[in-house]
Amino acid sequence: MSTQNPDRKVYATGDEAQAKLAEGVRKGADAVALTLGVAGRNAIIERKFRTPIVVDDGYTLINNLILEDELENLGVSSLVDAANKALEHAGDGTSTAIVLTRAIYDEGRKLTGGMGFGKTPYEIRYDLEKAKKEVIEKLNKKAEPVRTKDEIKNVALASYDNELLAEIVSEMIEKVGENGINLIVEGL
Repeated sequence: MSTQNPDRKVYATGDEAQAKLAEGVRKGADAVALTLGVAGRNAIIERKFRTPIVVDDGYTLINNLILEDELENLGVSSLVDAANKALEHAGDGTSTAIVLTRAIYDEGRKLTGGMGFGKTPYEIRYDLEKAKKEVIEKLNKKAEPVRTKDEIKNVALASYDNELLAEIVSEMIEKVGENGINLIVEGL
């Protein structure tokens, strides 16, 4: 059941709300997934009263995605939150975080009763935290430190897909050190 109030806020409960949120998560993650990787596609973003822009990154795409259904937009908002957390903690990997968020959301929905398992959200969160610790341990065992300027440049190149930017980033990091802070501001 859902009702709208004059402030354009939408209230929904039960299966209807779950379905709309899931649809928003699906639509957002599907759009972003197309931009992933070396073979990723570009997307065009319409902007009212302005020229459309072509983007090749999921972060820009998800932050500009507005769906017609307000409940579905809540699902998109959860993906924006996931992307922002990835950006804040890792500085990259926003598209991957969005696709993983969808997978976790879909599996969580199945576990909470859709497939008869009937786990509580608290049990699912506990299982996720446990799995997260295991994944982090395995990643830490496989991680190789990035030390040289060339290694830093290669990482930057993978992120920016721009030789000049990668060179600038590697030089900046070389100057300020591993724990230094680089602030990049868009210029004119």
